[in-house]
Amino acid sequence: MGMIIEDGTGLHDAASYIALADADAYHLASRNDAWLAPDIEVDFREAALVRATRFIDARYRARFPGYRRRGRGQALEWPRVGAYTYVPEDGRTAYTGTAYGWDRGYEAIPETEIPRELKDAVCEAALRELAEPGSLAPDLERGGGIQSITAGSVSVTYGAGATAGTTFQAVGMAIAPLLIPATAGVGRAVRD
Repeated sequence: MGMIIEDGTGLHDAASYIALADADAYHLASRNDAWLAPDIEVDFREAALVRATRFIDARYRARFPGYRRRGRGQALEWPRVGAYTYVPEDGRTAYTGTAYGWDRGYEAIPETEIPRELKDAVCEAALRELAEPGSLAPDLERGGGIQSITAGSVSVTYGAGATAGTTFQAVGMAIAPLLIPATAGVGRAVRD
């Protein structure tokens, strides 16, 4: 049985936001030759898409706007109800849940849509995961707080505030328009 793709209905068994053919087209257009190398089997590329989808959901779920369309009945974080994206200098408005309610410059995302930004981020993450399986979420020794490492005559020292994990810039930039800003003092209120 092949990889099950989320179609916008909130499938209980979806494994990826994007089909392999669409990921292939993305990487072809981006000239990411490593993705389409003839010696890489389809199963490995599909597995990379599944791991990338899991990574995106785990890393960004708290910053996705809205809530799951089918709650815990769906396997992935999208599709979502009440989701929106920021569109600079756009006259449209969307309900953002802020004190002002409806805000200019935001565009509502239909509750059956899997946004292009999300699919692009999965493609970027899958490329990294294909090159080095497990690289998106590696196990970190001792919390990952290594400050310096030496190999032979080469030494690298990290700053005290350096993160333990790798920052995947292309993934973050692709998904940024979908995320609620991570600003101190911003949160969601839940009333019973």
